[in-house]
Order: sequence, then C-alpha cells, then structure tokens
Amino acid sequence: MSGYLDQPTVEARLAAYQESEDLELDIDRLRNEYQQNDWIVPPREELREEAIKQQREWLENLALCETEGHLLEETADCENGTSDLYCDRCGFSQHIQW
Repeated sequence: MSGYLDQPTVEARLAAYQESEDLELDIDRLRNEYQQNDWIVPPREELREEAIKQQREWLENLALCETEGHLLEETADCENGTSDLYCDRCGFSQHIQW
C-alpha cells in the first residue's frame, strides 16, 4: 500500500491516491476484469472514475472503522500478492491486490 493511508481525512487520502501509482494499477485491474469477462472495455477516463469511486467507498468504510475503534484483521496471500481485510465488529471487508 502506498503512503496515502497516512493522510488524516478521506478527502486527503483520496487526493493522495489519485497521485499514486495505485490508481494506475487499479485502472489496469479494472481493464483486465472487463476483458476477462468479455465485456466491452470502457474508455480510460470511465475506468479511472470507477477506480476512484471504489477507492472512495473503501476509504469511507475504513474511516468509519477507525472512528469506531475497530481493528482490521488481515489475511495475506503472499503467493498471489493479495490480502483480505476484515472487521469482525461491523463486517467491513475488502480484498486487495498488491
């Protein structure tokens, strides 16, 4: 994960995310998902907007967990470069690729 999670607010984190290489990786991930499902791949700007929307939702949920004092449990799959984050108090979960 990039350093954008060190920012104090959702908006600051989202702005830093948009400047990070993670945004480019997420756009590529979305493009691959569309291609693998034989869906029409939208233009790059639409993929960018979708990636930012997904990240905003994730950051808002993460902020809620942080505000409530929840701790996220992480299960890492190093072989595939993925992690599953789960909050056992509110049920928030996220599958991330790194």
